[in-house]
Amino acid sequence: MFVENTEYEILTPTGWQDFRGISRVENKKTFRLILENGSVVEATAGHYFFNDTGKIKLLDLTVGNYINTIGGSQKIIDIEELVNTTVYDIIEVSDPNHQFIVNSCFITKNCDEFAFVPPNIAEEFWTSISPTPATGGRAIITSTPNSDEDTFATIWKDADKKFDDHGNESELGVNGFFNFTAHWSEHPDRDEAWKSVEIGRISEEKFRREYGCCAHNTLVTLQDKNGQEFEITMGELYNIIDK
Repeated sequence: MFVENTEYEILTPTGWQDFRGISRVENKKTFRLILENGSVVEATAGHYFFNDTGKIKLLDLTVGNYINTIGGSQKIIDIEELVNTTVYDIIEVSDPNHQFIVNSCFITKNCDEFAFVPPNIAEEFWTSISPTPATGGRAIITSTPNSDEDTFATIWKDADKKFDDHGNESELGVNGFFNFTAHWSEHPDRDEAWKSVEIGRISEEKFRREYGCCAHNTLVTLQDKNGQEFEITMGELYNIIDK
């Protein structure tokens, strides 16, 4: 479920930025990440944080790793598995890197998997940018699958249509895209044993369709139209926007 934001800006590493809204997903497995400085955040296995090499999912972090915070690099001292709960994600943050700050410490990233963007937003977004690829521009779209009917699925299916009416095959699909997959097993540290553990942790369905969100009690810092700054949990933010 998605609610649109028109009232607030969110604090990011580059200052106050607009964001499109916030999404809510029920019954997701979460984990508690604890840093050496005492900072804590709860998020799903697929939620992104950052280190010196770039973005990294929580599921790829281990105790002893370092992640970037607004106060510099901090060491992870514990990762605890929690119960399933409702989780949230900030959508379309205007920060150049789509980052925002949670719990006054952690630098994280909004959802960038196109198939999980709410359908009306995905359709509007694709309509607005499609003239650019059509006139010689380029676009790379990344996502795990969500359904057979969303905008990402439609683009993928058209990219898979590579035969014309005479049976001639082309490298690109009828929409001018080349589709390809990156299987989880291509990661050098992931094998069947890792897969079994991960399925046991998040279920087989979620293994196939996983994406990252933050827990309901995660704090974000907002600014209203009058310049008033305040902290609020993602769950509370969803509720005040969804009026």
